[in-house]
Amino acid sequence: MITTPLNEEYRVYAKRWVYLLAVSMINFSNGNTWITYAAITFYTNDYYSNSNAALFFNVIFMVLSIPVGFLACWWIDKFGLRSAYHIGTWANFIGNIIRLVASGTFIDPSLRFPIAITGQAVAAFAQPFVMFLPTKLAAYWFADNERAIANTLSSMSNPIGIAVMYSLAPVFVNKTTPNNFFNMNIAVTAVALIPVILSIFINKSKPPTPATPSRDSDVQAPPFFKGVIMCFKSKTFIVLSICLGGGVGLFNALYNNLQPALCVKGYSPTFNGGMGTLLIMSGLVGAAISGIIVDKWGEFEKVSEV
Repeated sequence: MITTPLNEEYRVYAKRWVYLLAVSMINFSNGNTWITYAAITFYTNDYYSNSNAALFFNVIFMVLSIPVGFLACWWIDKFGLRSAYHIGTWANFIGNIIRLVASGTFIDPSLRFPIAITGQAVAAFAQPFVMFLPTKLAAYWFADNERAIANTLSSMSNPIGIAVMYSLAPVFVNKTTPNNFFNMNIAVTAVALIPVILSIFINKSKPPTPATPSRDSDVQAPPFFKGVIMCFKSKTFIVLSICLGGGVGLFNALYNNLQPALCVKGYSPTFNGGMGTLLIMSGLVGAAISGIIVDKWGEFEKVSEV
C-alpha cells in the first residue's frame, strides 16, 4: 500500500508479477517465432522448396508490423491490456501450430512453404500486440520505483528470445540433420503454449486500485488519434523515430544476411548462430547500462549521443 501526502491510497498487487511473467513469456516466444529460420537460411530454402523462403519468413514480420502496429496501438488504448494480450498470445500460438504442420515430412514439399508462410503471417500479426504491452503493464500495475525494472524485463524478453532461437536453430537443423524442421517447430510451439496457459490469469487490464497517482482515474490521456497527431508534430519524436527505425532496419538487414554472408566464407551455421547471439547479448548489456543511466540520472541526450 502506498499513501500520498494527501492521504490518498494507491496499491500494488502481488498478481502484477504473474502479469510480468506472462508478458515476458509471450514476447520471448514471439521473438523465437520471428527469427526461427534466419540462422539456417540455406536449409530452410531447400526444405521449403523456395529460394527466398527464409527471407520471406523474416520480412513478413516487418511488413505486417506497420499496418498492424497502428491497429494494436489503437486497440490497446481503446480496450486495454487484457484483450491485447489474449489476441497476441493466441495469434502467436495458432501461427506456430500452422508452421508445425507445414514442417512435417508428411506434407507435400510443394505445399510446405504456402502453409508455413500463412502460419508465419498469423504469428506476425501478434507481434505489435505483444511488443506494445510492456509499457502499458508497467504504467498500470507497478509502482513508480518498479516501472523501470518491469519495463526492462518484459521488453528485453523479445531480443533474448531472438538470441536463444538464433543459437538453437543450427543445433536442430544442420549438416547432420538437415530436415529436422518438425522437431525444431515442436520446441518453438511448446514455448508458445506457455503464455497461452498463463492467459488464464490475465483477466483485468487495470488493477482495481491505481498503483500510482499518475494512473489515478482523474488523470486523462489524450484520445488515440489526437495523440498520434501530437507525436507527429513533435520534432523530437520525428528524430527519435528516424534514428530508432533506422537502427531496427539495420539490425534486421544484418540478421537476415548474417548466415549467408558467413557460410560462403566457410563458417558453419553453428558458428553463425553464436555470432548472432553474441551481437544481441552485447546489445542487451548496453541497453541495460543505458537504461540504468537514464532512469537514475535522466541523461537522455548523452545516452542518445553515444
